[in-house]
Amino acid sequence: MSTDSRVLKTSIAEEAQGSLSPWTYPQKRLWLGITSVGWVVCLAALGWLAGYNARLVSALQEQGLPEISALVAVLFLYGIIMLPLDWLGGTRLPQEYQMSYGLSSWKYVKAVLLHGMVWFAAILLLHQAGTLGGLSGALLTVSLIMVAAFAFQWPLAQCIGSFHQEKPHDPLRKRRPTLEVHCQDPAFSGGIVGLPGKERFVLPASWRAALGADGWKTLIERRTQIHHEWLRYQGMIGAIAWNLIAFLIAAFLSGFPQQGMVSTLDFICISTLWHFIGLLILPSMSQRATHHLDHVMRSHPQINRLLDPWIVKVHALVDGEHARKPWVEKIFHPTPSTLNRAQKARRYRWAPWHIARTMLYLSWFSGGLLSRSVHCNVGRPDLWVMTPTDG
Repeated sequence: MSTDSRVLKTSIAEEAQGSLSPWTYPQKRLWLGITSVGWVVCLAALGWLAGYNARLVSALQEQGLPEISALVAVLFLYGIIMLPLDWLGGTRLPQEYQMSYGLSSWKYVKAVLLHGMVWFAAILLLHQAGTLGGLSGALLTVSLIMVAAFAFQWPLAQCIGSFHQEKPHDPLRKRRPTLEVHCQDPAFSGGIVGLPGKERFVLPASWRAALGADGWKTLIERRTQIHHEWLRYQGMIGAIAWNLIAFLIAAFLSGFPQQGMVSTLDFICISTLWHFIGLLILPSMSQRATHHLDHVMRSHPQINRLLDPWIVKVHALVDGEHARKPWVEKIFHPTPSTLNRAQKARRYRWAPWHIARTMLYLSWFSGGLLSRSVHCNVGRPDLWVMTPTDG
């Protein structure tokens, strides 16, 4: 280990002692996310186990309304629940900590409407596919929807978020097409979008100045390594598998699609509970990918000398922390803290990159209700489709 690296890690450790004090900005966001996810999960469990879904459908039918109105009612209730939480995450907390972004009313209304329309269309399509083609028809439909979700992730992000001055950019002349995107939210990290063979690197333009010339090259090299090491494919496969398991479990427990709209509502609730389990288990898988990538990049001498300061800068941009309590990090944070990244870099045979938040994105298309509730993106529409990555 070089002298510079030891000095840097000592500095990180010293700063970490201060970062463990209560109520820092990332910690407040974490508790907001816990509250948001907790509310949605509890209401989903109540709707399924207490039979409120059946009561809702029955009450609406007594009023002469079609069964599809039950989906509208669920969507409206979800919007009401999320409204104060989004205000806290998108307006109150950034103001309190004098952050460089804020959530405008028009931007929020547009994002909520579009997000809700996509959710509504996806679950209605599954409901109709189940009605016409049974469970096998619905399973085929949800599989095709997830493929489409990967194919159209970036256009969907553009519709729901606020991005501008997009331009092709590839200073290192890599084979992957690269888009440099301007976004108000500094935590927008971009990512890799598109189906296998059609991938594009999406890079946040504001990071060019924040990271400097060497840091910007390191960012592009890291995305390239994600592609070359097949880590994104592992994350995609793992996220698809988790959501297909969610589909089958929810269909079995709810009686979907044989029992009509009641089973569809129960299906939504059970899927949400399974996705919640994924939020507790899959972050540790995402962390493996981060440690694996750090190990790979440290094997290149020119990159190794740039990596530690690069990690510190990226963590600052995406609301990361220098250190966390082990149990907090294992459950709630797909990206490990700065100190852990400095200490635990190693190679893994199975390292599914971004699997936890990819699962969350895909869950949106199978009725899940947690895709905009987690701490990293509550109240931040720019991040609802492309959640922050490890750099």
